Amino acid sequence: DKDSLELNMVQPKAYLDKDFNFYYETDHTTLGVDFYSVARDTEDGHFLLFIRPENEASPDSVIPKRVLFLLSNSSEMYGNAFSQSVSAISHSLDLLSAKDYFNIILFNTNATPWEIRPVIANASNIQSAKDYLSSLTVSFGSRLDYGLKECLNEIKDDSLSNSIIVFTNGRSPLDPEEIDSLNTDKAGIFPIG
Repeated sequence: DKDSLELNMVQPKAYLDKDFNFYYETDHTTLGVDFYSVARDTEDGHFLLFIRPENEASPDSVIPKRVLFLLSNSSEMYGNAFSQSVSAISHSLDLLSAKDYFNIILFNTNATPWEIRPVIANASNIQSAKDYLSSLTVSFGSRLDYGLKECLNEIKDDSLSNSIIVFTNGRSPLDPEEIDSLNTDKAGIFPIG
């Protein structure tokens, strides 16, 4: 079958002494396919395959977004977790349209927004945000609850499609009921579920 790959090791109890690489091509005419893999020296690696239908919409039919990037710079994020999070946010900024708004909120023992309110996703603001991201270092504390409160305070209405994208190791004192009550005060602008 031309659409499958089979690998066999013919020698029992044999182990590879170097990385194993394979290459593939996909036909993108009907489905979008994204393949991601990570191979680490000290931990198990992983791979992820996304297969999705084409998702194209005319620019005038897309609802403008307000995207809040919530980034932990806890010392527990030191190394790959932090650098990959910064890189992911930087690349995501390039995907925003000229009608979108965004902000970056850094959280540790406090929550500190990059800008006092979300800004339009123009070239100047995106470059300024990338410069800010490249200047960040790790710190102490991991108060995700403070970060979420700051994000919810930046969502003033439902005129835009609102998103909060969180980059964290997940370790934080957080009371889900308190965050839910803050969201309820927003009259359901940002549904949690």
